[in-house]
Amino acid sequence: LSPQREDCKSPMISYGPCQTPTLAFCVGRWDAIQRFNKEVSFTIDAEILPNAGGGQAIRLLWESPESSADGKGGTKGDGGCGSGGCKGWKFGKGASNAEDSWWEGGGQGQGDSEVRGWEGRGRRGSQKDVVDHMMASVLAGTDHAVVTDRWSEDRWVERPLALNTVGMLKAASRELAMEPHYCMQVAEKLYTAGILTYPRTETTQYPASMDLSWAVSEHATHPKWGNWCQRLMNGEMQVPVQGHDVGDHPPITPVYCAQEDQLCHKAGRDGPRLYELVVRYFLASLSPDVHYKHHEVNFTISSLKFALRGNEVVNPGFSRICRGTSQHDPALREDNLLVGSGLALAKSARPGAWHPLAGPLAQRQLESSPPQLLTEADLLDLMERHGIGTDASMPQHIHNVIARGYVEVLEPGRFIRPTLLGAALCHGLRQVDVELVK
Repeated sequence: LSPQREDCKSPMISYGPCQTPTLAFCVGRWDAIQRFNKEVSFTIDAEILPNAGGGQAIRLLWESPESSADGKGGTKGDGGCGSGGCKGWKFGKGASNAEDSWWEGGGQGQGDSEVRGWEGRGRRGSQKDVVDHMMASVLAGTDHAVVTDRWSEDRWVERPLALNTVGMLKAASRELAMEPHYCMQVAEKLYTAGILTYPRTETTQYPASMDLSWAVSEHATHPKWGNWCQRLMNGEMQVPVQGHDVGDHPPITPVYCAQEDQLCHKAGRDGPRLYELVVRYFLASLSPDVHYKHHEVNFTISSLKFALRGNEVVNPGFSRICRGTSQHDPALREDNLLVGSGLALAKSARPGAWHPLAGPLAQRQLESSPPQLLTEADLLDLMERHGIGTDASMPQHIHNVIARGYVEVLEPGRFIRPTLLGAALCHGLRQVDVELVK
């Protein structure tokens, strides 16, 4: 449909069985952000010194009664790391869930968390009063924390699968800020020049006939990643993770070690950037897993329970050559890594040991944050999961909703925000028949 206007600048209003659900994902996340209700919680901050002689203060995480009751209090084997494992005690109406299934008919306000806390237990009083009461219960003169137990566990982040089309598009959007449609154009130029393998594939399993050792040795003299290739050739090369062979084309890999001027000549200024990304993911898929150790130390300060938890990277493995893919694992985020005095204490703490407080306990108010807008990589992931389009058509569907003015891309981060036209179109179609946006 194209409404007529005197200025001849009428936007085209279109519907498509793949384009419209693509738009619906973006609008659904935007609606969840608009429905978001801020949730207030309170926590207790405590800082300790590693020893009586002083040193850098270490912040502990309060184990609230609520987090202990719902299993999030940091028991052995839980997945919590860093500050993510200990939450404040929540009161009041919670946030609306940021459901990505809005287009499936999620109602306005559905998913609101129930009212929890002191009043939920049949008593009156605000949460702040409860936390104040708990802090007041700390015995006068308490100036130390006591270690109750400590444990550590070896864990690993698995190396990436061989790169298929959707994997390449998501990585290029996240790490190169490259729009999927444009990324495919660059990849196709590199393919026609004989530099990359065919870039349209759903397969993530290298063929048995592929000589992976030879492919790595081709890059052994490259100034950027040649040293890593030599390490792989000298015994660090791993068997690729078992992927999925759908019978179309092999995963995307470099055909040979190309020079930067050649890449620029064949595919423009972004040719070297995309080529390097493909090479690094290829080498990462043959590199050792990231090995890290999860540490947790539990403390008591009078009647209150606190914890120190986080991760220590033992062997960075594939993240040395392909940092981008490892950054998406929560375990390796900076706020979940222990360093300095915190790491030293996590490795040396002994049950029964006392550690002096660096200062008095303090109450702090926390506020929940709304969900983020979808990124292009998020959108590609949703489209793949729900079967919207094919590896060949997904970039075009995203390009269409951008080019037709239904969404706009925000930098940095390639976040997608619906325009007034896009939101109105999606809401209107849903009012007519929800099947139109599914």
